[in-house]
Amino acid sequence: MDNLGDLIKLFQDQGAASHHTKGTVIFNQGDKLDDILLIDSGLVKITDSDKHGYGRTVAIFGKRHIIPVSWLFVEPPQLGTIYTYMALSDSVTYSLPRQQVREALDANPLIYKSLADITSRAYINALYRIYNLQKTNVSEKVEFVFYYLATLLSVNKDEPAAEIQASLTHQDIADIAGLSRESVTHLLSKPRYQDVFWKKGGKSYINVTKLDTSNLPQILTMTM
Repeated sequence: MDNLGDLIKLFQDQGAASHHTKGTVIFNQGDKLDDILLIDSGLVKITDSDKHGYGRTVAIFGKRHIIPVSWLFVEPPQLGTIYTYMALSDSVTYSLPRQQVREALDANPLIYKSLADITSRAYINALYRIYNLQKTNVSEKVEFVFYYLATLLSVNKDEPAAEIQASLTHQDIADIAGLSRESVTHLLSKPRYQDVFWKKGGKSYINVTKLDTSNLPQILTMTM
């Protein structure tokens, strides 16, 4: 059993399973709840909505991520969830009351070991995003996002073309990159990117061998 096994088993044995069809809102920004969710399959998009209701993609999480993982360490915000969580593809989650998970962690050091792996993945996810926001070149930012998505979400990590179980939009890519949709669309219309990113049958494909990873910090190319 891998490092995540004990924590996953806890959710699968004791949690409530929910099936979310593509486009379903799992919970809205501002909802008050006390459950922690494990993503068992599919992809979940995290968005931040402004006062006009416009949602910007903050991150995309896949199998074996826990949301919101920070709630296992601090009290949930009094104003409710910070983000909206939506199924980007057909997904299955297991939910458990936050306090029940915390008690299981206190009772079983092996589950804490599993949590350390989960939080490391969440940290790397945040590190990716922070690093990318520091870039100014459009092509570097977009290629970085492609690398980020391929390494975190691919279901076939040994293949040159990473397969992601959702049809990613130019707006999703733009939001994560901190760019306008128009900038992303213009870049991806160039011939070179036809061999880098494409969509087929409701899935997205990223050919990581066509990406320029020379500008990535070494830690990012070693951790996933």
